Amino acid sequence: MYKSSIPLLALRAFVEVGHYGSVKTAAKVLNVTPGAVSQHMRLLEERVGALLLIREPHGVRMT
Repeated sequence: MYKSSIPLLALRAFVEVGHYGSVKTAAKVLNVTPGAVSQHMRLLEERVGALLLIREPHGVRMT
């Protein structure tokens, strides 16, 4: 069985967070909790080996 190096759910979460600039809004769109989206972001950053989002007090922005 082939295992993808980047989980598609994590990639989808990344796209939504980038689009909306908010983990909370992305979670609402994906019908999951903000904590789940944050974990997907953390996993994706670990797999890629780079910081993908800059966390700010009022949201996030892509690097």
